[in-house]
Amino acid sequence: MESLKQSFVKLNPKIMVKNPIMFTVEVSTLIMLVVTIYSATNTSQGSFIYNLWVFIILFLTLLFANFAEAIAEARGKAQADSLRKTREETPAKLIVDGKVKTVSSSQLKKGDIFECEAGDVIPADGEIVEGNGHGYFTKGKILIGTADPEVMKNYIEENDMVILGNREEDQLKAIELNVSCIIVGMSIQVSEKVIKKAQERQIIIISSPYDTYTIARMINQSIPVNYVMKKDNLVTFNTEDFTDDIQDVMIKHRHRAFPVINKRGKCVGTISRRNFLDMHKKQVILVDHNEKDQAVDNIEKAEILEIIDHHKLGSLETMKPINFRNEPVGCTATILYRIYDEQRLEIPPKIAGLLCAAIISDTLMFRSPTCTQQDKIAASALALIADIKIEDFAREMFKAGSNLKDKAPEEIFYQDYKKFIAEGNVAFGVGQISSMDEEELQEIKVRLKPFMVSECGRHGITRVYFMLTNIMDESSDVIYYGEGSEEMGKIAFQQEPEDKCFHLKGVVSRKKQMIPAMMEAAQIMANDFN
Repeated sequence: MESLKQSFVKLNPKIMVKNPIMFTVEVSTLIMLVVTIYSATNTSQGSFIYNLWVFIILFLTLLFANFAEAIAEARGKAQADSLRKTREETPAKLIVDGKVKTVSSSQLKKGDIFECEAGDVIPADGEIVEGNGHGYFTKGKILIGTADPEVMKNYIEENDMVILGNREEDQLKAIELNVSCIIVGMSIQVSEKVIKKAQERQIIIISSPYDTYTIARMINQSIPVNYVMKKDNLVTFNTEDFTDDIQDVMIKHRHRAFPVINKRGKCVGTISRRNFLDMHKKQVILVDHNEKDQAVDNIEKAEILEIIDHHKLGSLETMKPINFRNEPVGCTATILYRIYDEQRLEIPPKIAGLLCAAIISDTLMFRSPTCTQQDKIAASALALIADIKIEDFAREMFKAGSNLKDKAPEEIFYQDYKKFIAEGNVAFGVGQISSMDEEELQEIKVRLKPFMVSECGRHGITRVYFMLTNIMDESSDVIYYGEGSEEMGKIAFQQEPEDKCFHLKGVVSRKKQMIPAMMEAAQIMANDFN
């Protein structure tokens, strides 16, 4: 009765329009109804009886089509309800701590282990009609037997698994071919004859509530994990690993995905080559440098958004145009102060103090030849915001910065160290330390000389120099090590060293005074060599 009721409900045009063919029939039926009513009083549209019969035929066609559709929907709904009810009511023998506990299959969750025996209904999947429920399918193919029994023998072989329907002759033929397992769908009842034959040959028979397509699809999900999983020599990555490092490993191992392990040894996910396709480059802004050798490692794999600097142009290249602000001032902090001012942004006192300290340090309290009037103006404005007196602050800062007695030679050496590439592909490094105490500088010189010997040759650097700058005297001692370092220093500074040290009066700036001279010396040496 419900299907008959639905066949009338489905006459609603909003429902019929989803089926263009039947909607056209419905429109034709309505037109025929109007024609029939009109022909009752006017014969110009044909016979009333004829028009009435045409209308009735069209209307019954609509009802039968809707009725058939309603029955199909009702059957599908009933089947789905039945499967759902089967899942809710089917008991499962759950194994907990080695003991079997009977629970509803609806309570099972991922990772649970349950026991099945002959005659049991497999929770939500099917019933073992005959055979060993603990067996594994390890040989043969998985086939769907839909052909004639005589044709089946041409492609079914021993130990195959076959999905069949309700035809007994097909089931008997599969047993005759000595398959390992027969699966019948839609909860079809298997005859005693078939069960007896299967028992004689130790063939497993499973009855499933699903259709053939669903059974075939679910078989792929029924492989025991321990049959395919690898336990030894696993290739895994940690959550702290860098993508640049793991890419090389992924190239060597052709796995689809790799487990990712956190610090506690727990797998938190997987990563595959596909993940790298959508990976965005890290975005960086370079401040106070624009040379590749002075940038962070793998800078070429990052996206450079902007450069703010006051040094000479370096060798970096970008994939697209960027904002590049390069001004001939004594400190990059001066440029940053001007950007704040241009954008009308308020500078917090702490930031103002840091920027002011940078200007004082870079210009050596305005004594460096790189210092400009713009640096002095910026430092004065920043000092007002930070509420500091430049002279007192500079004295305390240099005193604190030059207190290097407790620092290791490596820490002192790399405190302000830069690498440069000169003519002839000569790589050399220059470090610098500034102090107001000449005695302390001499102590540092003694400590650094042995360390420079061990550092020379690292990172492709063949010549190492270190400036010990006396702020009060406005002079620098330059110590050196490496093949060709002394000759390069002689050409650059136009003097002979004393005790492996060049004494440079009036030289306090690495950028403006020392590096240009060193670059020119390297060029002269390269030309002489050629």
